[in-house]
Amino acid sequence: MLSHEFGHVIHFAAARQIPTAGLEHELVPMYNTLNNPRLTPNGLHADPAAPLETPQIRGYSDADAPYEYMSEAIRAYAADPNWFKTVAPQTAQRIREYWNNHPKWGRFLQFNALAGIAAMNALAPASSSSPSQSDPEL
Repeated sequence: MLSHEFGHVIHFAAARQIPTAGLEHELVPMYNTLNNPRLTPNGLHADPAAPLETPQIRGYSDADAPYEYMSEAIRAYAADPNWFKTVAPQTAQRIREYWNNHPKWGRFLQFNALAGIAAMNALAPASSSSPSQSDPEL
């Protein structure tokens, strides 16, 4: 998928230095949700009865798996920042920390840290209405 390769470009531009250590609890389920061919009936989540979809299942080595997880995370963040910051807030913070402060590339592209619409609606008075939103098509 071309957008996943965009994630690799960002990750390589950051000198492949965005570490995945300590983020496995977010990266593994996020990767599974976005790549598992078996979905729940509503199509929004990976089927819990399905085998876990991992980079290794797709033929990547254990050494390459962290790069695949991070590239998929960057792709998801770029595609739908609000969704990504909801499902993987620590990973989103790590991406911002390493990319936004990059001396060469961070000035051309910034990942935002602002709360999404859902968080802003939580701050609004109870009487205000907000449009319904569904999970993103990633």
